Amino acid sequence: MADTDTARDEALRALSRWARQRAALDSSRQTLVVAAWRAGEHNVAELARAAGVARDTIYSDLKEADLVVLNKDPAITGVIQALTQVVMAFNPGNGFDGRTVSRLGGPVLFAANTMKNGTTQELCATVRDILDAPPPAPGDVGNIGPLLDNLRDQFRAYEASLAG
Repeated sequence: MADTDTARDEALRALSRWARQRAALDSSRQTLVVAAWRAGEHNVAELARAAGVARDTIYSDLKEADLVVLNKDPAITGVIQALTQVVMAFNPGNGFDGRTVSRLGGPVLFAANTMKNGTTQELCATVRDILDAPPPAPGDVGNIGPLLDNLRDQFRAYEASLAG
């Protein structure tokens, strides 16, 4: 009986060592996945192939890091799509009034950068900055106003999905 207990204890210790090593590897994988994402690799299938794991594992790693990921959260996807429309419309070549540029330029530029490399929390903060900014100049309301309204609606839907 003592030999069986010893063998069982040794097997459990070996399993425990393996679990600790695997946990350390999982943590390293997540760190590397996040680094690749921040370096510009936003193709989840490619990240999964490189890491030798399922796409759901990559989504989980990115979610744990609070990075913005399209297609896994429909509510935040709506916000990102609306925000993308605002960013695209806010092209300096579109001839916006200087007052509109001074009111919205900084937050819109920051939002564009946040969509690429930011966290969901940072993205929400930039959306709030845009929505809290003074309104666009009267001549620009027809161009950017409906896009800001859509962003506001999408952001409210996202916040409601968090509360519900």
